[in-house]
Amino acid sequence: MCVASLIGEKMFNFAELIEKDFFKVLANSNYEWIYSLILSFNSAKVDQFLGMINKYSESIRQDRVLTGHIEFLQVKIKIAALLDLVFQKNKNERVLFYREISANCLCDLDKIEFLLIKALSLGLIKGYIDEVENKLVVNWIQPKYLDREKIIILHDRLDQWIQKSAKVLGNFQETSAALIN
Repeated sequence: MCVASLIGEKMFNFAELIEKDFFKVLANSNYEWIYSLILSFNSAKVDQFLGMINKYSESIRQDRVLTGHIEFLQVKIKIAALLDLVFQKNKNERVLFYREISANCLCDLDKIEFLLIKALSLGLIKGYIDEVENKLVVNWIQPKYLDREKIIILHDRLDQWIQKSAKVLGNFQETSAALIN
């Protein structure tokens, strides 16, 4: 099931799988390598995932399915990193320049467009690519199962929104009081 999840073309969120008891059984077993690969992929950190592929290369080579999908997994983790980068941005700030994408996804600048087209074509994000300014504008991202880390990010965003709203309300009240007097 874990191998199928990894090579599934449209599966980019493993948070729900990771919470299942049957998945946790893989830790400290002969299948700890797949357990670690999934955890690493879920973090959406390209360098960490590629390190896991190198660390467990022997176990991966013994799995014929995964062996045939190494290049696919390398692209997939970069797309996962892109999705994570988009998620971390506020909705009205989802403009990503190629240099930022390149640094976050560990992707050469000349391969960014391929990565973006792949994410767009899979329906993981909606938006458009501006080749002139080398940027991606995202107006929608596929909803995902939220783990504790993502909930904390949303909590912080809500706090910021509440603070901004309170400030606007305070300014409005001051202005209206001054107009009345």
